Amino acid sequence: RYSSKGGVGKSTASVNLGFYASESGLRTLLVDLDRVGSSSYFLQVAPKKSHSSNALLKGAKSFYKQIRPTDFPLLDVLPSSENYSQLVLLLDKKKHASDQLAKRFKTLHDSYDLVILDTPPTLDLIADNVLLASDLILIPVLPSALSLLGMNEVKNKAADLQIDTAHIRYFVSQLDKRIGMQKAVVQELIQDEKCLHTIIPCSSAIQRMALLQDPIGVSDKRSTAAKAYKALYLEVAKILFASNIGETR
Repeated sequence: RYSSKGGVGKSTASVNLGFYASESGLRTLLVDLDRVGSSSYFLQVAPKKSHSSNALLKGAKSFYKQIRPTDFPLLDVLPSSENYSQLVLLLDKKKHASDQLAKRFKTLHDSYDLVILDTPPTLDLIADNVLLASDLILIPVLPSALSLLGMNEVKNKAADLQIDTAHIRYFVSQLDKRIGMQKAVVQELIQDEKCLHTIIPCSSAIQRMALLQDPIGVSDKRSTAAKAYKALYLEVAKILFASNIGETR
């Protein structure tokens, strides 16, 4: 899930999509590339002491050693590390710096059906690697004019990397139906064929995720927000596995 802005529900979406994917029977890996580590926190997964930026760039054996299981069957996490602040510097020293992480992710194909990359809100070499490695680039967008600017930044970055627009989708996040201006922005957004139909509401159930450290399908599975995230997963899965963008195994 990619966004150049923080606070848009990127990590929340990553965790919930990962949960519903694993619940549906897919071997799922969530890679937490944001050194803040929100996804890792939500799933109560801490990195090993040996985990660092170097571990991501070494061979496949070193990469696999950092992957941790969660409490949920078929859902693993490659957790965040505070050391990720050095990752851009390490990438910059490499030849073909923009596809170093993509090489590591390709080694995961035999072990996982779905790999979700939760990114930091920066348009740097990590972003380049994620965008080039992804079959689907999913952008959460708040229903505000400023968030539209952030979405366009990602689109422009993808264009610079010559990424086919068929790989880009976005969805509305944190809609408060009580605010008329937000509803007006949503009406504009949904005219774009790249906008998914599912809308994630502003909800106290989402806020409780951070307190309970569980996916919303566990902490508030009957909530409107949980139903929305499950619908979002089904919509994303249909794009990935029933089209030419991705393939089933």
